[in-house]
Amino acid sequence: MKKFGVTLGILGAISAFMFGTAYGISQVPEPVVKTVIQEVPVEVIKEVEVVKEVEVIREVVVEVPVVSPNGQPDMAYFPSYSAAKEWLAQDKTDEIPFNGWRFDCNNYAQTLMENAIRDGWYISTDARCTSTGCHMYCTTIINGYLFEIEPQTDMISRWLTLK
Repeated sequence: MKKFGVTLGILGAISAFMFGTAYGISQVPEPVVKTVIQEVPVEVIKEVEVVKEVEVIREVVVEVPVVSPNGQPDMAYFPSYSAAKEWLAQDKTDEIPFNGWRFDCNNYAQTLMENAIRDGWYISTDARCTSTGCHMYCTTIINGYLFEIEPQTDMISRWLTLK
């Protein structure tokens, strides 16, 4: 009898569970479906094809001869005493009027040097000082000899042997 009571109890519990579940499900309201129109931000992603950029460097070596105004391949010393005298004769530095402190020996020397460089010749400036003062002049090398040039008079004289 005990077995029968346990079986009835289990069957009763199962029936109650099933009845309760069926009753609970039938009591759930139907879901309400609402249609809502709402703007949603959209991000547009464009696909980009990446092309690998390659830089090609080509080194081109070109030899360009540099010719100065004197016709030499580059700046040069005068080839001869007569070439220096000829250039000095056409240069007009010695014709600039002396103007005391405004245009004096250093200005003549600087002007003669700049004119020589413009024409492709090497001439430099130099100065000699004594107890009575200083004087500026130009120098150049001709055939291994150092020549002094007085820019105010175009006088050129050999000053030192470099050979």
